[in-house]
Amino acid sequence: MKRIEILTARTPHPPVSYPYPTEKELAYWFELMDRFGTKPVAFDSEIRGKEFMKYLTNPDRETYDTQMKALKDDIDFTAALGCTIMRA
Repeated sequence: MKRIEILTARTPHPPVSYPYPTEKELAYWFELMDRFGTKPVAFDSEIRGKEFMKYLTNPDRETYDTQMKALKDDIDFTAALGCTIMRA
């Protein structure tokens, strides 16, 4: 079985809605994985870099909360696609 990783900086997102895929989209995603004999392994996240840089230069609770929500969304998205690795 071939293993794949999703590189968000270089390729568009998989054929599912980011960061909240529907059940129908996920079923299609896993159908594609079966059809091509592939297994999703890793998702490279782009944890909203501009927001993170804003937080580093001017930390505040709202920006922190936004970053943590983005991180949780990316973790959930990674798991929904069947990946066991997420890199940021």
